[in-house]
Amino acid sequence: ICICICICKNRFVPLLERRIKHPDANVRQYLLSWVKLLESIPNINLIEYLPQLLEGLFLMLGDTTAEISREATTTLSGFLGDLYICICNFLDHVGKVDFGTLSQILVYYCTNDIDEYAHYHALGWLLQVVYLYLYLYLYLYLYLHLSSFSSFSSS
Repeated sequence: ICICICICKNRFVPLLERRIKHPDANVRQYLLSWVKLLESIPNINLIEYLPQLLEGLFLMLGDTTAEISREATTTLSGFLGDLYICICNFLDHVGKVDFGTLSQILVYYCTNDIDEYAHYHALGWLLQVVYLYLYLYLYLYLYLHLSSFSSFSSS
């Protein structure tokens, strides 16, 4: 299983990244099924690859095939939930979340008239990413200050 996970992370996810913006509905459906499959495997954390997959998933929101748009919405919701979990368990995963790149992609979709549905989702995502980043910043700030306070009061 460990070898399979390494192969997925090192070879397969970059292949997904290169093909995720493909315009064909059948290819998009196939790629979404692979993303969902990889996301369902507990030892594979796709959050670290989210910036590479996010733009393609946002493009799929505007797909004319309702099923693809719906699956992209579900997949994005799953990733947003995973972001919350990563922040709550930040000691293990926070370094793997690239907030800068995520924010750049989201701002692009918020400011460009590519697709109204993608625009709406990008605004919601941007709000959540900013909220998570501020939560993390506040948590670290309090942790550092309370740690220095407790070391000061114990001396």
